[in-house]
Parts: sequence; C-alpha cells; structure tokens
Amino acid sequence: MRPVDEGKRKKVVDEFVETERAYVDGLELIYAHFLTPTLASLDTPSPVLDRPSLTAVFSNFIDIWNLHRAFLASLASSTSSPLSSILTEHFPYLSLYTPFTTSFPTTLSTLAGLTTPSSPSYNPAFSAFLATQESDPRCGRLKLRDWLLLSHDDIHTNTHDAHRLVVR
Repeated sequence: MRPVDEGKRKKVVDEFVETERAYVDGLELIYAHFLTPTLASLDTPSPVLDRPSLTAVFSNFIDIWNLHRAFLASLASSTSSPLSSILTEHFPYLSLYTPFTTSFPTTLSTLAGLTTPSSPSYNPAFSAFLATQESDPRCGRLKLRDWLLLSHDDIHTNTHDAHRLVVR
C-alpha cells in the first residue's frame, strides 16, 4: 500500500468541499428566493401556485436541499475522516434524485404552461412572481428553470465523481 500524500489528499478534499459549497449555494438560492416565498403564499388569500403545481415544479427539492446541506456539513467538519467514508455514508441518499430526475420533464412543461399566456394553465400571478424573482441580480440572469436544470445536471456529474472516489 502506497503512503498517502497528505498534501494531495487535502487538495482533493478542499476542492470537493468548494464544489459542494457552490452547489449548495445554488440550492439555497432556489430554496430562499423561489420556493420559500411560493410556500408562504399558500397561507394568503391569493397564493401564486396551488399545491399540485407547486409539487409539479419543485418535486422533492427540499429532500435534495437537506441532503446536500448535511453532506456539506460532514465534508466541512471532516478533518481526519477519509473522504471515501463520508461519500459512502451519503451515497445511498442520492436515490432522492430519482423522483427529481424522473419528474424533470413535467417540471419544465409545468413551468412553460404556467408562464405562457396562450397556455390553458397560464398563471399570471406566478408568471409575475417569477419575472420579479428572476430579475434579481442574485439570479445572475438565470431563470428558475435554469437553476433547476443546473441541479438536475449536477447530480449526474457529482454521482459519477463520487463513485470514482469511493471505488478507488
């Protein structure tokens, strides 16, 4: 067995932590900037979305958000644990992405319907809400659809990278 180069190990762990932190930052934006106000509107006389549309758009996003927050906390607090043990501990929970990825085409079509004036499911209140939220500089000119797509695409990359690290 080869001796572990602690400098290389630290560099890999630091890079993994920073990548996960950036990913969680994107998830936090979706949660705080789009989902939380939408959920809060359910308690008002005029919610921007009804519950079925909310579920169609956000699926099990909260589960994914919680998973990655816990994963980042484990990574950030790990000074002596091998990265592979942290990955192995969290790897089974990546199955939370199955409903998210399976329903993603529905998410996109629901968003399109809710924001297209000629659509029978057009929702002017939600369309206006999205326009306001998406114009915020924190969105970096990306729309909710784009942020959700980044979450969807990142899981494929992250799962592949995590698997490679665990099996090595």
